[in-house]
Amino acid sequence: MSGLHDNRNHGDGFSRVMGWIAVLGIVCGLLAWLPSPLGLLTGLAPDRVAPLKPVVAPTLAVLEPLETYEALMKRPLFNPGRVPDPRPAATAVGAVVGAGAIGDVGQYTLVGIAGDARTRVA
Repeated sequence: MSGLHDNRNHGDGFSRVMGWIAVLGIVCGLLAWLPSPLGLLTGLAPDRVAPLKPVVAPTLAVLEPLETYEALMKRPLFNPGRVPDPRPAATAVGAVVGAGAIGDVGQYTLVGIAGDARTRVA
């Protein structure tokens, strides 16, 4: 037989290299998983706690009274004709009132304005 096709001697070297790679991988995994012995020295030191700073409450801007926005009540922004929604008829005491249809904006009433120095939301 010629030496070109003889693989009997090469099997041992390949197995040996792959065995060392496997052992090296296991050792690296254990070193990553196990805690460092130097970490035991930090367990003797007292715990450091960051000092807490007092939280300052934000100052709120003073808003105008609701009567200032009476023009929004008379000519609502979100109605097509900018006419106020009709007021619902008074119901008898104890009567159950339906929730209204989805998209029925008549069920919503402007009760206030929220905002700050830059943003205002109705």
